[in-house]
Amino acid sequence: MPVMVAANSAAESCNITPKGDNLFAAIKNCIDDQIKAKSTDGTKKKKLQNIQDEVVEWAKKKKYSLDLKSKGMKDRDKKVVCKTFHGAGIVVPVDDNDVGYRPVPETPGDLKKMMKKVAESKTDKERDENMDAIQELITLVQFANDECDYGEGLELGMDLFCYGDKSFRSMMEHLLPLAYQLLGRIEYEQIIKAHLKSRQKGTDLSQLD
Repeated sequence: MPVMVAANSAAESCNITPKGDNLFAAIKNCIDDQIKAKSTDGTKKKKLQNIQDEVVEWAKKKKYSLDLKSKGMKDRDKKVVCKTFHGAGIVVPVDDNDVGYRPVPETPGDLKKMMKKVAESKTDKERDENMDAIQELITLVQFANDECDYGEGLELGMDLFCYGDKSFRSMMEHLLPLAYQLLGRIEYEQIIKAHLKSRQKGTDLSQLD
């Protein structure tokens, strides 16, 4: 099972912020943030505090941890092989011979510059030319997969996903499902396929309309 609940403000960035290892911890820690916010007035703070007191009392009764960072989360941090653009990192199995992961051979800063050049291309020809450098990285991922270093494909696919430009959709559709398949994470393969079919921006994200 996943070891944490996290928050993200997609309109601001792709950063993932850990909020605890269960929903009650996440609610408690989100309320903490709102109570501390300068924009929260006294009346609202009192209401939030009442809700928080109930959450804390119930969670303690049921023995749910309310820590912002649980032992399981700290244990996961020790296994992270790279941070990725979202900052929460990825974990893949690496054996005693270091087989399982090799890094994408670009710094995060340089990789973002490469993606930005593609995203801001004015013509199809310019986009294709700027895409060559990323295509070379995908070729390296194929070599890595052949040698069982499946983490590189997950890293590059996740970074493209976090950058989010539609120019990279076909690459995401190739890299991420394959990485999850090779890692034996079949549920995540199904999730990413479904998500990429209906990826939207904005706040009107209802699938019921």
